[in-house]
Formats: sequence, C-alpha cells, structure tokens
Amino acid sequence: PGPHPDYMAPEQSGRIDRPVDFRSDLYALGVIFYRLLCGVLPFEAGAPGQTLACQVARLPPPPQQRCAGVDPVCAAIVQKLLAKCPGERYQSAPGLHADLLHCAEMVAAHGRVDPFALGCNDGAARLLTPPTLIGRAVPLGVLEEAALHVGAGGTPELVMVSGNAGTGKSALLAALQQSEVVAGAIVVAARFEQHQRGVPYAILAQAFQKLVRQLLGQSEAALVNWRRVLQQALGANAGLMLDLIPELKFVLGAQPAPPPVAAVEAEGRLQAVFRQFLGAFTGADSMLLLCLDDLQWIDPASLKLLTHLVSHPDVRHMLVVGAFRESDVGDAHPLALLNESMRRQGASVRKVELLPLTKTEAGELVAAALGSECAPLASLVFAKTGGNPFFTLQFLARLVESGLLHFDHGNGQWHWDAAAIRAREFSDNVVDLMIARLQQLPYGTLELVKLLACLGQDAPLDMIAQAAGMTALEADETLWPAARLGLVARAGSAYCFVHDRVQEAAYSLMTRASLPERHLHIGRLLLGTCE
Repeated sequence: PGPHPDYMAPEQSGRIDRPVDFRSDLYALGVIFYRLLCGVLPFEAGAPGQTLACQVARLPPPPQQRCAGVDPVCAAIVQKLLAKCPGERYQSAPGLHADLLHCAEMVAAHGRVDPFALGCNDGAARLLTPPTLIGRAVPLGVLEEAALHVGAGGTPELVMVSGNAGTGKSALLAALQQSEVVAGAIVVAARFEQHQRGVPYAILAQAFQKLVRQLLGQSEAALVNWRRVLQQALGANAGLMLDLIPELKFVLGAQPAPPPVAAVEAEGRLQAVFRQFLGAFTGADSMLLLCLDDLQWIDPASLKLLTHLVSHPDVRHMLVVGAFRESDVGDAHPLALLNESMRRQGASVRKVELLPLTKTEAGELVAAALGSECAPLASLVFAKTGGNPFFTLQFLARLVESGLLHFDHGNGQWHWDAAAIRAREFSDNVVDLMIARLQQLPYGTLELVKLLACLGQDAPLDMIAQAAGMTALEADETLWPAARLGLVARAGSAYCFVHDRVQEAAYSLMTRASLPERHLHIGRLLLGTCE
C-alpha cells in the first residue's frame, strides 16, 4: 500500500515538511518517463531506505548521461518533473500535456524538437498550498531569536504563541522546525487533544516515543552510544521512563520496576527522571526544541511537569514553544496563570500574538494559492475572511467547488463571478465551515474520516485499515476524496488532519451517546479481540 519507494516524491517520504498533493503524482510520472527514456530508474540504491534518501537529497543523473541520444528537450521535461521542490515541477497535468503536444507538433513539422521555455501554459488549474509562510516574518523572527539565545546561553526559554483559530499557529511552529536557526537541534513535536485531557502525560509520552523510534532507526554503533548515554543519565530510575516510553526497552533492555512511593514523592521522582532523560539529549552543541500545539487542551499533570522543566536550573539548552487558541483560554484556565507562575520561578518567557493578515498580506496568500496575481479577487476574499489565513484558503476552495472560481485552460487565467461571491454567505465558525466541507464526502469516506478522528490527530495507514476492517489499499483509496478536498493529508505511511478544527468537526458529526461504544469497538479491533 502507498507509493513504491522508487516512485515516491521527496515530500511523500515523511522526512521533509512539504505538503503532498497532485504534484507528487507528476513526480512519479517523471520517474516513469525517465525509465522509458533510459531503461533504468533515476535511483537504484538497493534497500528502500537508501532509495528514499536518494529521492530526498540527490538529483538523478541527466537522462543524456544515462543513455546517449536522448533528446535534450525531452530530458529537460523529465528533469522538471523530477524537481525536489514541488513548486519547481509542472504545476498541472494540462501544462505538461501542452509542452508534450508542442514537442509532437515540432517533430511532425520539422523532424526535430527545438529548445523552448517549458511550462508557459502551466497555469495552476488547482489551488496550491503556499510553500512558505506569508505575513509571519516578525513572529518567526521572535522564535528564531529565542532559539539563538537558548543555543548560545543554555538557559531554557518558553515562547507562548497565541491567536484565534486559523491564524496560522501550527504553520508557524512548522516553519520554526524547518528554520536554519534550529538546524542540528533535536525536535520533538506534540499536539494536545481535547479528548485526551483525562490521561496524564499521554501526549508528552507519545511525542518522546517518536524521538526514541528515531534512535532505533540509527546504526548499531550509534544505538550503542545512545544506550550508554541514557543508562548513565537515568541510572536506577530507568524503569520509570519505560512505563511512559515502552520503546526505551529496545534501547536499554529490560529494567527493574521502580519501588512504590507516596504520591507526592512519586511526582517529584518523575520530574527528576524526566530532567535526566532530557539531559541525555541536550548539551552545549545540542539543543532540544519542544513544539507543543493546542496547549489549551493540555492535561494538568503535563502542565505541571512543563512548568517544572522550564524553570528548573538543572535543565539546559531547551526551547519550548507552545501554541494555543486565545478564544479557548479564559481567566480561569491554567494557561492564563502560567506566565505569572513561570516568571515567579525565574523562567524566561516570551509572548507572540498572531493577528489576522493585512489586506496586502492576504493578497499575497491568494496569489500564492492561485499561482498568479488576482488583486480584484483578493479584495473580495479579504472582505469575507478578514485576513484569517485558514479561512482565506478554505473560502477559495469553496469557491472552486461551487464553480464560482474556475481556471480557463484556453487563456491560462482564473475567472470568477464577483457578484455571486459578494452575495455568498461565509460562516466565521471554523467547525461549521469544516462540517459543510465534510458533508460533501462520499458516505464511506466520511465514515473513515470519523474513525480517524477517534484515533487522534494522525494515525498510521495500517492502524486505520485495521480499525476499519479494510486492507491498507482499500483504506488509502477510501480516504483519497478527503485528501483531494484538503481535509486530510498523507505523510509517509500515515494520514493526518490538516487542521485540528477538521478533526473536531469530524468528531462532532458523531452522536455523543455513540462515542463510548465506538471507541470500545475500535480498541477491540486494534487488539484483535473483536469477535
């Protein structure tokens, strides 16, 4: 199930933070063309892991080097399809088709293909995901400054990113993770979920489980070194961390269970062992970046542990960036008191507030999504969405789906019905908007999206298939309509919701009374005990 490594675009590997969309299919087509021209694949590294590494980091030899006599223009078309960055490939199948037809016409008329500018008719017939953040240079600069400060001085810092739904908090955290400023840092990302607030430490544990899995993917020599470092750091308390992160047993081996202690002492012991665990990953040349999204849903135990870690003098070289929805944090919310509490304990805390985009910035976002400048349309969209980035992209998608915005391949331009757009109502409630989009899905797809909402913000395809009683291929094909609408995305071998509000909307479509039975049924299927 899923794309074969030989035909997998770099963004499908899960190793880079770029969206997977139709341009990934154009990359696969480039691999097919390369093989047709040269008789071999672009990369023949042997093991799947080596092939993926080549797809992400290496350029294939030009077709002319592999096979003498390959037409230079044909080779250039193939190389454009195989560009590492999706934005440098063809942006539509019609654009590629136009260039191929032009080649055929020149061969028919002159018996040869003369060089020409590729992609001249490659208008973006579909909405694009902007490859970079727009209008967030200043907030990103604050985060990068904090990272530089932590890296240079070692004193841990907390940066709180606030904003209403759809202002781009998650995108800002993702941009920081890709910044050159944090190159070489160990990155741990977690998203808290509303429906797991009753499980202490669950989300933090899941985040560090992913980190340990990364260690397990390293060479045996590297794993031996990590085993030594972690054993030295954790000492007799290693068994306590195995309770939270079971994957550690594959690094450390079996460990004795910690002796039982009173509740207050147990909390202090856990805080101490967590400090020791983090200390194994940090140092003068190694910073830990902990990105925590949807902090409004953080459980009390995790919040207390987080406060302890950021303010304790023994913790060094750690930057914590936490994002939360301003509208969900009232005066009585624990996060509202976090800033004052942290400052009292001597912690360094910065604040970043994400505001709506300006009209100019919103225009840049519309232009990036459409692949061309459309100032009159951008003005119409801004009047409806108020500069909210997520609303802007969703509103454009609704316009395309309803036919009020369409791409004319004949003249290579976007056209829209200005009067109908002005008259169109647009909900400023993100959940209502997402419900409307979800209800466009085929029944089977919607049911599978609901199941994914029960599993969490993301889940491996194999787990989704097992919980649905499908093969992985069937689950992949069933989820495709939701991916095409931009409601879910596939990253490597997993599916995730593109925004936490999409998950909330999918979850809200299930009756509250049915949820316990549904969760129980899914759990039994995953355990293989359902009769």
